[in-house]
Parts: sequence; C-alpha cells; structure tokens
Amino acid sequence: MPEPAISPVVLPSLPAAIFSTPHMVRLLTATPGETGAITNSPQRTLTQVPTHTQVPTGVIDDSESPLIEPYIFDVVRSAINTRVQVGFYFHPGILVRPRPYGEIYDARLFDQDGGEIPLQSTTRLQPGLAEAEFAALNAGVEELSLHLEYSLSGLPADRPLVIDLVGHSVGDSWPIQAQVKFGDLLVQLQSASLSINESGAPPDAMKSLQLELRGKNAEWHGAQLICLNIIPEAPVSEFETICGQEPGGIMTAVTLGQPVDRTAPQPVIPGTVQFQITGDFLVFDSWETTWTVK
Repeated sequence: MPEPAISPVVLPSLPAAIFSTPHMVRLLTATPGETGAITNSPQRTLTQVPTHTQVPTGVIDDSESPLIEPYIFDVVRSAINTRVQVGFYFHPGILVRPRPYGEIYDARLFDQDGGEIPLQSTTRLQPGLAEAEFAALNAGVEELSLHLEYSLSGLPADRPLVIDLVGHSVGDSWPIQAQVKFGDLLVQLQSASLSINESGAPPDAMKSLQLELRGKNAEWHGAQLICLNIIPEAPVSEFETICGQEPGGIMTAVTLGQPVDRTAPQPVIPGTVQFQITGDFLVFDSWETTWTVK
C-alpha cells in the first residue's frame, strides 16, 4: 500500500538566529574519465569545512529539544549532478521502533551570487538520512547555500485508537471524544462520519465503506501536525488511508474492508475498530546552511 502524500500547508515564519554548528561537511568530488572506457574508479577528493547554520529561534532552547534537527552529511559533486545528503537528529524522547523518517519537504540551493541550482529530486534514504539532487555546478562556484524545509514522517502514537461504530450507518456523522497521544502531545479528535467511497468507472466501478475522523490542529516541539495516518487492525483485511489539514483542523479517512461492485449491497459496518496511528509533522521554519566549495 503506498504511503499517503503530505498535503502542502502554509505556516507562519519565525525569526531565526545564526550560530556555528559543530558538524563538518564532507565534500566528495567525482571526476569522470576524459575519453574512452573508465578503467579505474573515479577519483574522489575529501574536504572538511565548517558550516554556519540558521535555525528557528523557537528550537534553540535548553529546556526543550527540537522534534527533528538536520545537518549536512555528504555533498557529492560530479559532471552530472550535485547530491546533498542531509542527516537528521530526532528528539531523544521519540527513539522508538519502528523509527520515524526525516523527509526533505522542499530544498533550494544557491551559489555565492544568489543563482539557484535547479532541484531535480528528493529521496528518503533511511530513517535518519535523506538526499536532495540538484543540477551540476557551473564553473566558478565558490560557495553554496542550502535552504531546507523538512518533516518528520511516520511517528508512532503511544497507543492504539479505538472507534465504536455500533448503531451507526452510512451517512451518519457524530461527535466523539478521543485522543491520540504522542509523548506529552494530546491530539483531540472531535467527530466521526461514515460514507461510501466510490472508485473506478463503469463497468468496473467499485465502492467501499469509509470512516472519516476530524480533530484539532496540534503543534509539538516547533513542528505542526499535518497528517494522522490511521491503520486498522484485524479483522479489516484491506484499507486505504488519506490525511491532511482542513481550514478547521486535521482530517483523516480510511476505507474499511474489501471494495465491492458498485451495484452490490452496502458494505457491512464493523462493530468496533482498533487503529494503529502514525503522525507526520512539518517543522515551522526552514533551515539554512552555507559552506565553501573547494
């Protein structure tokens, strides 16, 4: 089942403070062969340079660690592209299994004159590592500045969520009092509704039962909750989920059970369904770092 996409949101900007980070940037330059077949591995030069990093003032706080914090892990240059690998530190209170992922939400790379190097792709490599791939650098580039928007995806909630559907039918919408807990963050869920989700076109149109939950927006350790993924446990065998933000708060929806033909009777409504929950959090402010190109 593909992971649900993170919906774009517009978040307020906060002032930033500049400080020197202890991280060292490893600049790896790959030099391809001049002519003919490459008989030896490309030469790679390793240079370490200090970086100066800009982060939100809201997370520079001895009393509270940020939910997720990036640092430059590798910069690999070639005649084809420029790959910037970004590592992530997680808040010590969320080192759980399975581990959540640090994700590059958006990335921009500039040279010393303010010229932008086009972004080609972003990739999640492993829980604490992601990569942004840019076009190859032009001759004369002496300094690079990375502007990064990033998120924490797949953070497991502390406990499952139970929703009682007994006595409800398709078309119902009712208030609920439920909470999803991430550490000391409580996300309040306020309403539930049942509907029919239709997919496909005749003669292959299908339908399935869909449960929607809505709740309040939530912020935690300098980040905005942008998605609650709800994963039903047995006896539900097939499902699809979507989630995101609405003007009034957070919304998440899940289809319950195997889709049936559009002309078939209405899907059976289960009594009580238990869900495993994961959350996606987008950090409020972008992170910036600058280094010298050797």
